[in-house]
Amino acid sequence: MKNKRIGLMVAIFGVLMLTFGITYSFVSLTRVGKNNNMLIAGDIYMHYNETNVLTLDNAVPRKEYDPNSYFEFTIDGKNEYTKKDIWYDITLTYGDVVAGKKTRINDDLLKFRLVENRTGEEKVLFDNKSFQTINNKKIWVDKIEKDTGEEIKITYKLYMWIGEETSVGNLDTNDYKQEEWNNDVYASIKVNVSGDFVEKTLDNKTMIEELKEKAYNNGEMIAIDNDSNKCESISSCEIREYRYSGVKANNYVELTDNEENGELWRIIGVFKEDGEEYVKLVRNEVLPRSVIPNDYVINETTYKISTNYNLYPEAVYWNYIDGVTDKNDWSKAGLQYYLNTEQDSKGTKGYLSYLSEDTKSMLREKTTYYLGSVNNDSTVKKAFQDERNISGCVNGIGPEENNNQEAIQSNETCSVWTGNQTIWTGKIGLPYISDFAFMLDSSYWTKNINTTAGLPSWLRETSKDAKDVSSWSITPATVDYNMAMQLSYGGWASAGLFADSWTTSIRMSIRPSIALKSNVKIVSGNGRETNPYKLELS
Repeated sequence: MKNKRIGLMVAIFGVLMLTFGITYSFVSLTRVGKNNNMLIAGDIYMHYNETNVLTLDNAVPRKEYDPNSYFEFTIDGKNEYTKKDIWYDITLTYGDVVAGKKTRINDDLLKFRLVENRTGEEKVLFDNKSFQTINNKKIWVDKIEKDTGEEIKITYKLYMWIGEETSVGNLDTNDYKQEEWNNDVYASIKVNVSGDFVEKTLDNKTMIEELKEKAYNNGEMIAIDNDSNKCESISSCEIREYRYSGVKANNYVELTDNEENGELWRIIGVFKEDGEEYVKLVRNEVLPRSVIPNDYVINETTYKISTNYNLYPEAVYWNYIDGVTDKNDWSKAGLQYYLNTEQDSKGTKGYLSYLSEDTKSMLREKTTYYLGSVNNDSTVKKAFQDERNISGCVNGIGPEENNNQEAIQSNETCSVWTGNQTIWTGKIGLPYISDFAFMLDSSYWTKNINTTAGLPSWLRETSKDAKDVSSWSITPATVDYNMAMQLSYGGWASAGLFADSWTTSIRMSIRPSIALKSNVKIVSGNGRETNPYKLELS
């Protein structure tokens, strides 16, 4: 005989408690930081009505929630002073024992729905989840962003009901006493809201996964196919990589130097090497003169790194040895040694020593850069191909004929100068000249890279020094053996000599490029300049 469902006389109470986090509580003042300094934490409060208790009397098992039966609570306030996003989380736990009751209703029979309202419209955060799956777990994580000067209000509604699968007893055989069972069973739930300065995410997505979602959701990041075309339909496209392209991009990342000062970097895109994806960044501003030595000594060879000239002190040399310009082989360039070492033979600090240990821990140990040469009149697509045209190259063979076009190996699949390395692997490099060009809107990718003067791109438009400082790329130039490609201050790509009066007069500078490990994740921020992504290893 079939079991019959009955109305349950069960009181279910939503009891809201305020719990205190490890380093931050919902109070106006708290002690945080290494030196235990006082910090105004912002005026953030959680509210609920004391009479706002959800009680289900004679509860009938339901297929879905009762729209008129919910427990409501609000988080509101400002966050003007912390300079950090303030995170909070919501959890459900067992409430107190109900007087006169003996047995909690089974966890899988109690159902929940959570709704948020912060813009005047309700948004369902989850629906029809059993207490068995969410007991004592975070059911929602959110934040009050830093620099929130205007009062905000976020209201939550928690609906509870008895699942329709609830059955009690076999009434037809009179072996069940309905009144006794109803008097015994109860449910009591606490809604806990806690907050602290520990930066959290709702899920465990990697940075790569979050960025790729921007492409799938028609965000600022775009997918590119094997022919360097923008993927108009991602579902039917063989994707080679993902890049930020256009005038503006919310792709700011904050990394720290060895004094824990924040530095802004920009996301170039998501790329793949040997089946592993990684995120590539470029420094938003060029390296300041204060961290660049004049000379750098490696294996008894003195490389000129920057000039002593008072007129243009920021000028940086790509590969200038003992006063003589040298080959455009990045694997042996003085600038490469400076970027990838802690110090030189005489104890002069290298750029690697300026990064914090946290930042260095996120860097891939070895990322491959291709060293094919590029012509000034290449299109964006052609530049990308030439940089990687190495399959027919033979390293270390043939004359090293400076200023001789024939020194470039003639094989159709090879654009590498004879005697040069075809690839370089390391931690810190420079962007390709094609990286700069791909920053332009995709409508410009068929144009020659030396005709893009003045065209807007996200780095040129937002970096304060992009319009009056030329930046080296890692790409050798086809036109001359002691030239490399540069992004000029006018916005176009061209070849630049390593060192002469012309080079120093246009203030050649460097924006280091790095690649992040695949298990780096975003823990806060939205990618805007005022709220950059902050990262950690998962």
